[in-house]
Amino acid sequence: MAEGALGEPQRAQPARPTRSGPVRYLTQYPWANVAASGAILGIATMELTAPQIVRLTDVKGALRKYPSGHRRSFYARNVPGQFFVKSLHLGGVRLMHDGMDMIYPSPLNLTFSCGVMAVLFQASAYNMLTATTLRALGVSQGPPSTKSVLSRAVGFYKSKIAPGVVWTFLRDCNSVGGGVVLAPPLGKFINNQMPHPWGRRPEPHPAVKFSAGLLAGFGCGLATQCFHNATLTAGRMAELGEKPNTVSCMRRLFAEQGHRAIYMNFLHRAGLIALSSAVLNMLGCFRAPGSPVMASLDDDEDEL
Repeated sequence: MAEGALGEPQRAQPARPTRSGPVRYLTQYPWANVAASGAILGIATMELTAPQIVRLTDVKGALRKYPSGHRRSFYARNVPGQFFVKSLHLGGVRLMHDGMDMIYPSPLNLTFSCGVMAVLFQASAYNMLTATTLRALGVSQGPPSTKSVLSRAVGFYKSKIAPGVVWTFLRDCNSVGGGVVLAPPLGKFINNQMPHPWGRRPEPHPAVKFSAGLLAGFGCGLATQCFHNATLTAGRMAELGEKPNTVSCMRRLFAEQGHRAIYMNFLHRAGLIALSSAVLNMLGCFRAPGSPVMASLDDDEDEL
């Protein structure tokens, strides 16, 4: 036994409990950053996507503008759902990415995870937003609610998610998925070009990370604009009672918009993807691609 300050023997401290791998992972998970990103990007999605839906629907210029007096009710109907779905989306990307990196670390794991989770969550968020926007404009009255919850969920997937699955996957793999992969090396490049005292190269400042995310996200958003317009067109067709498929929604888009389908709405969309990449890169919701963060989860002991 060791002696204390007064010469009295001290009892050995009992061994502290250890955390298993999954528990340790969950305690280290950036819950606050994911929730903050979900709130910021959920609201940004509403503000920047609703005008796109109106423009794609208003082919003949006959629709009235979104009523400004309904903004409060619009937010009340959409904010909770957008925040919840976006948080699940970002959390799912992180979990899937980390799991894939345990098997084979690669930057492509993050882009692939963004595409898969967008099919599961982001497509639902866009379709919910499409429905509430068109109903607010008086274009759609919405389906009858006599069916059970399960029946409505299955019908929602078949009619609104499935037709745009291919375009949703390609869009988010290369938009947000591309932005969050390109932003860290771009931030390091920008950081290396800046003067640093004593020749040291510290980690990029949050402002540098944000700026790098803006640049990477804007380019990736513009490159995937056509896929995005096709998914919004598919959602509109389904909301209005049509039965689109992967090919018909793209055909309808080009039939209605012509060559503008490639770039139409790019300012709103590229701005949203730029903001998304900037926020995610600055808050660190996704770690650097290929980083072996989970390599220590199989250890038997951990110091608390």
